Amino acid sequence: MKNTITMIAACGTNNELGYKNNLPWKRMDHDMQRFHSCVQGMVIVMGKNSYDHLPIDLHWKECIVLAEKQYATKFKRTAVLCSLDEVFAYIQEKYGEGEEVIICGGASIYRQFLPIANKILLTRIDGTFEADAYFPALNNEEWDEIERVEYKKDEKNPYDYTFLLLQRKKDTVRHKES
Repeated sequence: MKNTITMIAACGTNNELGYKNNLPWKRMDHDMQRFHSCVQGMVIVMGKNSYDHLPIDLHWKECIVLAEKQYATKFKRTAVLCSLDEVFAYIQEKYGEGEEVIICGGASIYRQFLPIANKILLTRIDGTFEADAYFPALNNEEWDEIERVEYKKDEKNPYDYTFLLLQRKKDTVRHKES
């Protein structure tokens, strides 16, 4: 697949990602703004739990929900597919090569897409949290840090945090097996 696969996530110091299908930390407005601006107008992929917990339509081009079986969706411009092969075939058929696809979670979706991801937009929340879902560990030998912007907590963001842009090193790309 010749599409750019970008993962977007926020996690705590120990890769905490979620707790009981929610974020394990208090709302971080700046991170939410970044997330919304990154997915708006894009093709996004997420798991059923992540999709079901979205409070609003994020104005994506299309949302692909990776689920075990078909089910009724709550927002327009949403397709439900049941395997990675279906996702790749669907994107190829509908959008062709060159489309950037944003992977939005949850934990199992990140694990499935990490081997073929090209970029990661990662928010590191400075803190440890009770969690039952974790972002997969990254091998630093496979990723270059392209950008780092650090922020201090404020009235709308209760923790220090860092926005990171990671780019996969060219020689570490793993291709989807047929």
